[in-house]
Amino acid sequence: ADLYHDGLAPVIYVSRTKPSTDEVLLAENGIEYPRQEEIMRQILLEKGVPHQAIRFFGMNNDSTRQEALALKRELPNATSLLIITSPYHVRRARMIFKDNMPGYNINVVATTKDMFTVRWWSDRRVAEQVMLETAKIFYYKGKLYKDEQVDNAMDQVEQFVDENITLDKLESVIPEAPAQ
Repeated sequence: ADLYHDGLAPVIYVSRTKPSTDEVLLAENGIEYPRQEEIMRQILLEKGVPHQAIRFFGMNNDSTRQEALALKRELPNATSLLIITSPYHVRRARMIFKDNMPGYNINVVATTKDMFTVRWWSDRRVAEQVMLETAKIFYYKGKLYKDEQVDNAMDQVEQFVDENITLDKLESVIPEAPAQ
């Protein structure tokens, strides 16, 4: 919303993502729960972005690559894009968008809501995100990228991280940061 108000993003495109397992379960049981893109639309409206400046792209986007390809179809005549994502995802998003949208001027920046701490490894949630993104970068750069295979592999990586990466293990392999 700030970028819209600063005149840097006259239109905001929001990805229509694949519903999570929990969202599907709720829908199957007749429990209404807003989709992620609807939540984003409501937040943008609340922050003063007019509804005509909010657009959606893709359908059931399940990966960053699918989002890049959907935006490429949606905006074939665009010359530049400003992608906003989490701090953990910036590097991989930049790689994927540049690889899948050659000829576009791609700028990827992090939101300010999820900033890294100095000792990122001491926060379990942040450490898990860093580890998961690192694994996804290696997988992507290994050119093993086939949507179904990636989905299965990433599920396995997430399960591995959940089961095996603990704060104690991370602290045992990562040295203390020097005092500042």
